[in-house]
Amino acid sequence: EVINIGTKTAYDWEFEADLPAGPNFESGEQEPLKPGERAIFTLGFDTTSRGLERFNAEVDAEDDINYTNNYYDWVVEVIR
Repeated sequence: EVINIGTKTAYDWEFEADLPAGPNFESGEQEPLKPGERAIFTLGFDTTSRGLERFNAEVDAEDDINYTNNYYDWVVEVIR
């Protein structure tokens, strides 16, 4: 989920995700988000390994003044 917590419309933003099965996912340019608006994304991946897998996502917005909250890192346990 991406939320614009700022006070201005976020233009020209995109996100990328580093997935365990690779390759990295790049979204391309996304629609502008007004203050308080959100976009929800669901990503999936295939993997042949079991156990703990790490993946992350990062949002990149043009003229962003606060990069500290644009990155998220997850660890999931894959069970088959």
